[in-house]
Amino acid sequence: MISKWIRKYKIHLIVWGIFISYETIVIGLVYGVFGNPLTYFLHYIIIVCFFYACADIGFPFAFETKSSIWWKLPFIFIISLTMYVVLHYLADLTLVYIGVVKGEPPLRFSYQFVLKNLYRGSYFLGFSTGYYLLKMRDFERSDRERLRQENFENLLKQQKMEKELSLTQNALLKAQINPHFLFNTLDFVYHSIPFNPQEAANAIIYLSRMMRYAIDANKQGEFTKIGEEIKHVQTLLDLYSLRKKNINLPVINCSPKIATLHLIPLVILTLAENMIKHGYFSSSGDKPSITLEIISENLVIKTKNMINGEVKHIESGAGLKNIANRLKIIYGDKASFHYWKEDGHFVLIITIPENLLDKFFSPSLNS
Repeated sequence: MISKWIRKYKIHLIVWGIFISYETIVIGLVYGVFGNPLTYFLHYIIIVCFFYACADIGFPFAFETKSSIWWKLPFIFIISLTMYVVLHYLADLTLVYIGVVKGEPPLRFSYQFVLKNLYRGSYFLGFSTGYYLLKMRDFERSDRERLRQENFENLLKQQKMEKELSLTQNALLKAQINPHFLFNTLDFVYHSIPFNPQEAANAIIYLSRMMRYAIDANKQGEFTKIGEEIKHVQTLLDLYSLRKKNINLPVINCSPKIATLHLIPLVILTLAENMIKHGYFSSSGDKPSITLEIISENLVIKTKNMINGEVKHIESGAGLKNIANRLKIIYGDKASFHYWKEDGHFVLIITIPENLLDKFFSPSLNS
């Protein structure tokens, strides 16, 4: 306990030790007189207590509110200096009484005694004021640093909470896509069974692959290779081709380089599903397409297909809204998502800066 206190106030003890040693030795050498150790001890105890009482009690009371400084500060000066003079007078009386100071007439509370102690008390009062101001400056600096650290920690917590919220929202949106995909693919299987059992068997195999991918999309992380998803998009198209003969299914255009980039899963798959659900794929019509290319350092995903009758999904398609929301959650305003009707066609374009595809993906996120 004592050693801990000494470590805490080590600098104070050293400074006071140097100051007291300097005063006692220099005064003794100059005047050729060295007092009794008890005299030094008693008077310096009063000085040290006076110093810290002003710095730790008096000045905090005086500066408690700005509106009351004008009367509290003079009050503290008067009270503290009065106590300083009185305590030193009582100390001298004690020393005379116990015989430490001898050969003196009865000690008087004289003008010279008061003036001498007021001067010395003001001397230590100035030191105490400087110590208090330095301590307050360090306190304010520490307080600012603490607030800065707390703000930084709060910012990290907020960013972590926003990230967790984004991941949760993204997972919920993916969960909304999966049932829709399941119903459509089951419908494909259902319509394939009556016409050709072999094709129905193939459809079940395709369906199992698709469902495995849809289920694993929630386990593999927030990102997947574009090439991996395109492989399952092709499985979806093969599944649909079992039922519909002699039609123009969407053609996927994607370079090997783009296939290695990472994107949030179920985006391209949902686009293909949306095309199949609402597009017109007659062999006499235009060939629909899904194109992925790098333009001006942006990944551009474009789909184009003929419209099958009245298109209502542009305004109300849940799949497209989910894609837009998921892109917003992960890539923010840097990703764009637009679709429109043009000359009997439905056109959709997604643009994502290429550098974000690497920035947002990391093995730790995808593990």
